[in-house]
Amino acid sequence: MNKIKVILSTGLLLTSAVAMAQQSFTIKGSFPGLKEERKAFLQYYDGEKKVHDSALVRNGKFQFAGTVQHPVKASIEIKELNPGPFDFNKYLARDEKEFFIDGGAIIRIKGKDSIKPATITGGKTQSELLELGRLEAEVVAQLAPIIRERLKHFETKDTTGDAALSAAMAPLAEKRRKITDDFVMSHPKSWLSWDVVKERSSIIHVKSFEPMFLSLDSSIRNIPEAKKIAAKLALAKSLAVGQTAPDFAQADTSGQLLHLSDFKGKYVFLDFWASWCGPCRAENPNVVKAWNAYKDRNFIIISVSLDDKKTNWINAIEKDGMPWVHVSNLQGWNNPVAQAYGVTAVPQNLLISPDGKILARNLRGEHLTGELEKFLPPVK
Repeated sequence: MNKIKVILSTGLLLTSAVAMAQQSFTIKGSFPGLKEERKAFLQYYDGEKKVHDSALVRNGKFQFAGTVQHPVKASIEIKELNPGPFDFNKYLARDEKEFFIDGGAIIRIKGKDSIKPATITGGKTQSELLELGRLEAEVVAQLAPIIRERLKHFETKDTTGDAALSAAMAPLAEKRRKITDDFVMSHPKSWLSWDVVKERSSIIHVKSFEPMFLSLDSSIRNIPEAKKIAAKLALAKSLAVGQTAPDFAQADTSGQLLHLSDFKGKYVFLDFWASWCGPCRAENPNVVKAWNAYKDRNFIIISVSLDDKKTNWINAIEKDGMPWVHVSNLQGWNNPVAQAYGVTAVPQNLLISPDGKILARNLRGEHLTGELEKFLPPVK
């Protein structure tokens, strides 16, 4: 019996090793409208290793070859040989497209003179991406003009009408999210489903994320990356609404060590941000508004910065007018407070009760003040 167990165990290990073995792929590009030489740039992750590759585009053709452990999302971009200085407009206009690489596949990219409208075929996961694209096509078309308008506002720093644009986007974005969620739940063995789950893990909402993660086939959930996300999910569950917020100690802007427990008896809005984070800086006016509304109602804000340069940190605090408690170890993402709270993307926040319990997570936007009103005691 023991010998049989050993044989079976060895067989399973060999099967797992074969499944995760490197598999080769080939990418062939054809763009007859590109008469001048260009350069194609390919990026993807093989496991946790980021791979960069490039190829000369000559007579409208290029080719890549490589290996992957399992199907992965990749991006390909075509650039001029001497593109000149890079700016925001060039970023928006970059000729780039995402697709999937399957081991053993010959992937063909065909277009006229641009990657964006090109067709990309080859491999099961790329076929699934095209299928999902067809399902989303109608709502994506409805979202496109709104997104273009928001980008114009961002570029000109004109916030007029942002609230209306956000309101118009919200139901469409939710509709698209529902289509993607349904796809994931009905394709448990798909590496496209895994990619969606991985992206959603940046900020885990336990109620919606856990069923999606658990729907994935065990062959996917047992890869090293998925095991890390499982650990992150477990941490998120320990920090769910109703759980006790873990204490921490970190230095403020003057170097004085502060503890979360120093503020026991107050409502604490624990805010994770950074000076370099555009969405954080865009959210700060809402946080300032909340501070002004509730600072005299047993309410305190502690902002934990993921900056690594003190000058940038202090300047942003002053520029954005944030006169509350700020702490940081100035080690970027290597911040023990962020790690203890499972923060791998910003902005994020928690509302903590006077007795240290988590009341809410990720309250934001123009309605932040109104959301806080639901939790804070009325003015006497």
